[in-house]
Amino acid sequence: MAVNDIAINIVNEGKDDPLEEFMRMIAWMDICTSIGHNVKFNVCYLGDFSADLRFTFLEKNDRYKEIKKELFENFNKNHKEPHQFII
Repeated sequence: MAVNDIAINIVNEGKDDPLEEFMRMIAWMDICTSIGHNVKFNVCYLGDFSADLRFTFLEKNDRYKEIKKELFENFNKNHKEPHQFII
């Protein structure tokens, strides 16, 4: 693997099957990359245990832990959620 590659293992422990919709989102991003198409779309994540996806591949990633801590602290202190991710 190159330095920027990450292998993802996603576990769905929720009641429904959000993995199907997650794969649709990733597939759309893959299509956009292959055809050179810029796109903007919304993601609605039901984190109330309806969608209980666990991204365990990041448990040992120090940079991920820092990012998660920054986002969580900003949410707790300022009640602000990130509204945009540009990739």
